[in-house]
Amino acid sequence: MHRIAEVALVGLAVLAAAPWAGSTNAPSKAPPGPRGTLVTSNMNDNTASIIDVASNHVLATLPTGHAPHEVAISRDGRWAVVSNYGVQDHPGNSLTVIDLTRVAVARTIDLGEYKRPHGRSYAPTGTWSDGIGWSSVTHN
Repeated sequence: MHRIAEVALVGLAVLAAAPWAGSTNAPSKAPPGPRGTLVTSNMNDNTASIIDVASNHVLATLPTGHAPHEVAISRDGRWAVVSNYGVQDHPGNSLTVIDLTRVAVARTIDLGEYKRPHGRSYAPTGTWSDGIGWSSVTHN
């Protein structure tokens, strides 16, 4: 339930930041509410939750690697990459790739000797950065 409250707060923050907020030229009709998909990493549970923002409904909570930190979403909204950072006595060394159309884990990428992946981001070309360098992700 705590996660649902956080989503509601994010929605309020988005509406409060709207260009017409506090303006005397506000539109006559209320703007549509927030919509889309939110992916949260749940560090203490070793999971990621997929949430429909419009309904605040948790579509799924999926397993990840140890202590996930950040999530990057591909520009087309199909993929999420979760960095599994780990904790002090158990450093993470994997990425969890989530297929958002299927709402399922597509695969886990083992980073081998590279520990504590941090700072996921997608580039416009579809490549992602893992803090170590840029790599191509091919999804089948």
